[in-house]
Amino acid sequence: MNAVRKERFEFRLPEAAKRRIEEAAVISKVSVSQFVMESATFRAETVINEHRRLIVEEDVW
Repeated sequence: MNAVRKERFEFRLPEAAKRRIEEAAVISKVSVSQFVMESATFRAETVINEHRRLIVEEDVW
């Protein structure tokens, strides 16, 4: 079940980056918003998990 979307991000980016994101969204058959949200969420989870893993490893030492 999808959570209600009520929060908003707004940012500027280079034209070339915008075109690449739009192209990737088309290839993925999702909206640009969906593509950016999924990509950013995946990256955020990766960073957080890596950070937590490093903290746990430091505790072991």
